[in-house]
Amino acid sequence: KVCVRTHAAAHIIVDVSGYVPAGSDGLSPLTPARLLDTRSGSATVDGLHRAGGVVAAGGVYELPVAGRGKVPGDAAAVMLNVTAVLPAEAGHLTVYPCGESVPNTSNVNYSAGQVVPNAVLAKVGAGGKVCVRTHAAAHIIVDVSGYVPAS
Repeated sequence: KVCVRTHAAAHIIVDVSGYVPAGSDGLSPLTPARLLDTRSGSATVDGLHRAGGVVAAGGVYELPVAGRGKVPGDAAAVMLNVTAVLPAEAGHLTVYPCGESVPNTSNVNYSAGQVVPNAVLAKVGAGGKVCVRTHAAAHIIVDVSGYVPAS
């Protein structure tokens, strides 16, 4: 069970984004490393995937995660902090394994002009990538803070 508490009456939606099987090596924490920052003048751990500009509404950013920021090339999943920066309108980001269909869920919900982060456990997809889809035009930042080993 998990408990969800609210201070005021509200509708609540809970989406499951992953789990770590019993008996597995579990989540291996890392020193956080920036893997993506689309803002001008930004930096990433390896100089890749930076300053690419706003991702268009409905756009999907295919982000290589395997082999970057100390994530092993065969990692099964990654623990990410995903941030929507100054979106043009209300919407959401969805993080999912590249090569699979876009799920009908959200990981980061935002309003226009906000900066909104959220923790995401994401399965690594085709080519060692995770995909980030944005509903509205926005800058996107992704930091990795851990991984689940392939075992």
